[in-house]
Amino acid sequence: MRLVLCCLVLGMVPALGQIAPVAVYTSFQHQPHPGLLAALREETSTILARLGVRVEWRTLDKVRANEVWVEVAVVTFKGGCDDSGAVPPARPSRRLGWTHVTDGEVLPFAEVDCGLVRSFLAPELLGIERKHAGQRFARALGRVVAHELYHILGRTTHHSARGVDQAGYTARELASDRFLLEESPYEILRRGSIASHAGGTAVNGSSLFRERGCTACHGAGAEGTRNGPALRAAGRFFSTVGLAARLGIGAKAMVHKAKRVKVPQPSVDEGEIALLVQFLNTGN
Repeated sequence: MRLVLCCLVLGMVPALGQIAPVAVYTSFQHQPHPGLLAALREETSTILARLGVRVEWRTLDKVRANEVWVEVAVVTFKGGCDDSGAVPPARPSRRLGWTHVTDGEVLPFAEVDCGLVRSFLAPELLGIERKHAGQRFARALGRVVAHELYHILGRTTHHSARGVDQAGYTARELASDRFLLEESPYEILRRGSIASHAGGTAVNGSSLFRERGCTACHGAGAEGTRNGPALRAAGRFFSTVGLAARLGIGAKAMVHKAKRVKVPQPSVDEGEIALLVQFLNTGN
C-alpha cells in the first residue's frame, strides 16, 4: 500500500489560541475490539492533552490522499492487541515500543509490541476479572503509545528520569490508576489563554521571543548559546503541536536552567504559540 500523507508546516499557521492537532494513523496486525481501541485512544489523548496537544485518530488502511496535517505520526501494533486470556511467553527483550530513527533524526513512525506488553503485565493482571484486566491492558498500551509520540513530537531520543518520557517502566506503573507525570510547578505552556499586550500593540514572533525571556538561553535569533540549544536550524521546521510538545517535554529542565542563570521561569500563552512558530521558521 502506498502511503500518501501531507505534513505541512509553513503556509499553514493556525489561528491564535489554537494548537493544531497531530494526526495519528494506526495499523494493527490483529485488530482489537472497539472497546479496547477506544480505551487505548482515550489514555493516549489524555496524556498528550497535558501538553496542550490534541490527537486526531485515523486508520492507516483508510488514508485519503487529500488529508493535510501540520503533524503526522504512524503507529503500527504488532501481535495480538486483544484482551484474550492467552498470554504469550515472556521474551528476553523489554522494548515494548520503539520509534524509528535514521542518522540521528527521529522519524514519525513508531511500533508497539502488543504481545510483549501483555506478557510484561501478566503478573499485575493475575486474579483480576477479565473486564478490568482488559481495561488495564488498554491503558498500558495507551501509555506506551504516548511515550513514543513524545519522541516523535519532540524530535528527541532523550529520556527523563521520571514521567511519561522516562526510559523504562515497571508493570505496575503501566497498569496503575495514576500515571507518572510532571505537575504544574514545571508547566511552561499556559493553555486556553489568549495573549494580551499593553496598549494593544501589535506583537510579532521575534518580539515575543524576547519578551518571554527565551533569548537568555537560546540567543537573540534562536541560534543557541552555552545555556540552551539552537531552535532554528537549516531544513528543520517547527509546528504549533511540535513546539507545544517540546515545551512540555523540556519544562523541568528549562525551569531549572532558568534558576541557574537567574532569569524568570519561562512561560508562554497558548495564544502566542503560532507567532513563536512563525519566528522560529522564518526569523520574523
